[in-house]
Amino acid sequence: MLEVNAHESKARKAADLTDFFAAIDAGNLPAVSYLKAAGYQDGHAGDSTPLDEPRFIVSTINRLERTPFWRTGEPTEGNGD
Repeated sequence: MLEVNAHESKARKAADLTDFFAAIDAGNLPAVSYLKAAGYQDGHAGDSTPLDEPRFIVSTINRLERTPFWRTGEPTEGNGD
């Protein structure tokens, strides 16, 4: 039986936000993505101010809205709509 350290497994799957947006710019939107803000934007009291986390969220959504993948109110193929 192969044992995989959960921390190592997560680290291999994690990608930098720069890599995420580079993939999107190249036309490759992952089916599922978990985006993690930098420490100063993570919303934890010791690391960021109350406005840092919302700035990260808004700037990320604004960036995604400018891509061809963002279609508000339009169903996409294959999702059952």
